[in-house]
Amino acid sequence: MASSISTVTESGMRGSEVSSSSRRHIRWLSLGIFVALGLMAPIGSQAFSLSMTSYKPPLKAITSRRINQKRQSSTSKSAYAGALAAPSAASSQLPFEQRMRNLVMGQAQKAKSETQRNAATVTSPVKTIKTLSEFRDVVANEKEKIVAVRFHAPWCKACKAMAPSYYRLARQNENTIFIDVPVLPENANLHQGLGVPSLPYGHIYHPNGGLVEELRMTKKHMPEFAQTLQWHIEGRCDLESQPQSPRP
Repeated sequence: MASSISTVTESGMRGSEVSSSSRRHIRWLSLGIFVALGLMAPIGSQAFSLSMTSYKPPLKAITSRRINQKRQSSTSKSAYAGALAAPSAASSQLPFEQRMRNLVMGQAQKAKSETQRNAATVTSPVKTIKTLSEFRDVVANEKEKIVAVRFHAPWCKACKAMAPSYYRLARQNENTIFIDVPVLPENANLHQGLGVPSLPYGHIYHPNGGLVEELRMTKKHMPEFAQTLQWHIEGRCDLESQPQSPRP
């Protein structure tokens, strides 16, 4: 009985020693695993970062992207940029500043000519007469209103300089008839018959007196023409401000 008890006791003690040694081995093994994982973690992250930094996109993708950007930029160019980028063969020999000046001046001249054309054709207060029969119907047969006539030529620079003043005077006097008579090959006898000495030149016709005034109409003499016309419209003369320039 005593021997059996001692045998059981010895086996229990040996079991406890085995279990304690097993637990120590397990603890050491776990510690080794944790240490190994801790050492491998920075190595893995460093390898991942190196792989990301060393990554390069395919050369074909970059090339196609750049080609598409160049195509878009070339198609979005304006007409102004295209004119500068592709000058004509004659203008390509000129300096850049001269080409720019020619381009700007050409656009400004085009806009000016369009403005003048629109101003002359849209609502012109002046009627143009080109033949002797038209002059007789409009001027000689007028019995109610005063008629102002301007003799001019398309090539005359003095006529072009005073034209805005004449048209402005016509807009200011709606009850007066304003006439333009250009010098043309088919109406040369009209100017000669009326004794027009120079251009630009003006006549004022009164319904009760016919031709009452013959005046020069350069830009310098337009104030005198406007004042004289105003006197005939109002039916009076101002002695203090009478015209001082001689009349031919």
